[in-house]
Amino acid sequence: MINTPIEKTKDGWQYVIPGTERIVPKRRKQKSFNVDIVDGQSQYVIPGAEQTSIREMLLRKMSQPITVRKRQKSLVGSPLFQ
Repeated sequence: MINTPIEKTKDGWQYVIPGTERIVPKRRKQKSFNVDIVDGQSQYVIPGAEQTSIREMLLRKMSQPITVRKRQKSLVGSPLFQ
């Protein structure tokens, strides 16, 4: 006798082969969006995509820490230090 579980499907009772069990997807919660009223109509605004002035954008950039874009190269072995 096979020791595999039996599952009822729309086609009837079937054996479940280990490793092939049905995967139940997890429910995803949708993020709430801001509602903005433009020209008398409400519109959803994705967070971070709201209209900003140049001043607000510069203030946002200035508040972020400075990060290195490229790694520095060592000068050891270059013609300067031989």
